[in-house]
Amino acid sequence: MGFQKVAFAAIVFSHAVNDMSGAFFASLAPLIAKEFGLSLTAIGLIMSIRSITGSMPQPLFGWLSDRFPSRWWLISTPIGVGIGRTMIGFATGFWSLAAMLSTGALFSACYHPAAAAMAGKISAARRGLVVSAYIASGRMGHAAGPFIA
Repeated sequence: MGFQKVAFAAIVFSHAVNDMSGAFFASLAPLIAKEFGLSLTAIGLIMSIRSITGSMPQPLFGWLSDRFPSRWWLISTPIGVGIGRTMIGFATGFWSLAAMLSTGALFSACYHPAAAAMAGKISAARRGLVVSAYIASGRMGHAAGPFIA
């Protein structure tokens, strides 16, 4: 298997796993609300905080990934995502839960621009196909997350 195929498989798989782990909270939210005595409003606020943390900094991280080697972003950010999302098991209430979910989301925000740029570089002749497969794998991961949680 050539480098392009391995790189393509790695980008598609990592994007699916990244977005799948980000979608776990949606199906766990009722259990978490009950465990911590949180209202639906509080759960919605936590989801909004996580979403803002995972989306607003992406242009900054895109700018940074243009200036620093993408491979370091692609290696380090999944580790940060995993740590942040695993830490929700140690949450004690609203603020710690929001902070831990936001940590995972922030690392996910670091991952997306570098991975999208890498997807576009894998094959100049098939850039549209590779980028669309990258995007589709993330959406499929996002759809699978609640079922796997």
